[in-house]
Amino acid sequence: MKKIFFLLVFILCLALPLGSIAEGYYTYDMTGDASKLLEANPLDRDYNSDMRNPANHTTYGMADVNKKYIKLWDRELNVIYQRLLLKLNDGERALLIDSQVGWLQYHENEQKFTSKALSKEAGTFFIVQQGNAYRLRLRDRTLQLMEYYRRLGGELEFEYTGDTE
Repeated sequence: MKKIFFLLVFILCLALPLGSIAEGYYTYDMTGDASKLLEANPLDRDYNSDMRNPANHTTYGMADVNKKYIKLWDRELNVIYQRLLLKLNDGERALLIDSQVGWLQYHENEQKFTSKALSKEAGTFFIVQQGNAYRLRLRDRTLQLMEYYRRLGGELEFEYTGDTE
């Protein structure tokens, strides 16, 4: 019964339009221009399309979609991180590196914690929930770094276009 409830909640979330990215992290975008561009990103578009595909309406199908987009968001995060480093002076670069190391520690520790503490009685659908949380942490950090990059004069563009994946 618990599995069916979580599956229905998850599918309902997919059917709803994406909320503002400001819900995922604090944004410095006062005009909303960057937020609109980031909300319309190709990764979310293709993720939602893949999750709506009936072939992926199983626990393992959804888990596989999450795995695919975890890799894509991770790649996107690394690309924007490298671009952002090039925009910064030595002092700022050191601060960003410290910030990223701290974020990575949080990200990895969060995953370890949920694996140990929450998966005990969660059932097989937990792999979907955990993959989704992992993907969303990568997504939020990527969009955050993209916003910083834009504020420093960079152009908002995604490495991923969907054409070659």
